[in-house]
Amino acid sequence: MQLTLRPGEKIYVNGAVLRVDRKVTLELLNDVTFLLESHK
Repeated sequence: MQLTLRPGEKIYVNGAVLRVDRKVTLELLNDVTFLLESHK
């Protein structure tokens, strides 16, 4: 699964909070629990 985040967005992955400072694409390679701060 690939997720693209914009600058300043947060994602919660397995209890860790990640915030990005530029546009990034994350590729999740295994089963994880995640929550996006906002989605459209």
